[in-house]
Order: sequence, then C-alpha cells, then structure tokens
Amino acid sequence: MPSNFGGQDRVEDVNATLIIMPGSPALVPELAPADAAGARLLASLRAVFDAELANDDRPIELVGSRDEAWFTKHAGNLRAWGAPSVQVSDGHYLPEILQRVALGGFESRVTHVRDRLGSVNDNTVTVLALDGPTGLTTRAPSALVPGASDIDAWCRSLLSGKPGEVPSTSTLIDASLREPQLWLDLSAVATEASTAQLLDSDDTHGVGRYVARWTF
Repeated sequence: MPSNFGGQDRVEDVNATLIIMPGSPALVPELAPADAAGARLLASLRAVFDAELANDDRPIELVGSRDEAWFTKHAGNLRAWGAPSVQVSDGHYLPEILQRVALGGFESRVTHVRDRLGSVNDNTVTVLALDGPTGLTTRAPSALVPGASDIDAWCRSLLSGKPGEVPSTSTLIDASLREPQLWLDLSAVATEASTAQLLDSDDTHGVGRYVARWTF
C-alpha cells in the first residue's frame, strides 16, 4: 500500500499529532538492504516527519516497548542487532533507537520517552512504534498463526480510524501481536482523534508494518 501523504505541506492547524511507525529492525537499511518495502515505509515515515516538523517547533515524545527483549547496553546503537555503524544520541531499547533513526535531524527535539501511550499530549508530536501480527505467513517470525490475518485487518482498520470491536488481550496475543497493550492504548484514544490516516503498510515478511498519522 503506497503512501498517499507524500511530502506535501501541512495544511491544517493541528494541536497534537500521533505518528505510528514500524518497530521492527528491518526498517533500517543497514540491517535489511534488500528490503524494498522497508525502504518505502521509511521514506513514507520521513515524509510525514518532514511535513509535521520542518516548519514547526513542537516537541517530540516517543512511545514504545521497554521489554527486556529489546534492551541493549549500547546507548543509541544497533550493534546488538548487527549494525554497529548506526548511532543516535540515546536509547537503550530497540523501539526508541529506531524512532530516533527515523527522525534523523529532528531527533534533537525529543523531550520525553515512555512505554505507554496514555493520552496524546497537547502541542506535541508523539511517535508510537509498534508492529502488527508476526505470524501472517509460513515464513514469518512466528510462522503462520491462525487468526493473525484477522488481527492484521483490525490493526489496519483501527489505524484508519475505524476501531470496531476491540479484541481482548488474549485474542491479540494468540494472533501473534507482540505489543497488545500498546494496541489497546491506541484503540482507547481512537475516538479522540479528529483525523486518522493509514498512509502505508506492508506484510511481505509476514509481519504487519504500518505508517499512520492521527491528529487531535
């Protein structure tokens, strides 16, 4: 699904923006140089950042998992995942490092990092890192998991502003969603968003990856 956002300028007066991005390391070219879909997702994401931040002084808040599985002792570095040349200013957990990599020159505007979404704070750009199901095909990280495609469809619908019936935590876990609480946090603020756009998505590696933009 190609981005429909492009590099266009922001045209509306937005108080708060939530940007949802992939949380898997394949987003980084140094880790997956042959991943054309990952390169496209990163380009889509950076187009959103440019449109939101280039002519704006709002601070940036980062939200992502702090599960020990994503911890590295190398601050701001992807050495633990095979790319020691990738260095940003901070971060001991993979989602935060990926967010800072994607932000590029805007990274210096990060003021707060947390592991739960809660509310989307006024006058900020909040960046949420998370992936969809990891069991969408037989070659996926979780192999083929029953129910994964249904939850992928729910994730896409939610990101488009149509949450529908919210699955239970156990249903999300059984369908290979690794960060169910963050998805539930996202669904809890869906009715507060004034706009919700799913800008790009991919499942070529059996993992749901999405770029979305919500405004409040």
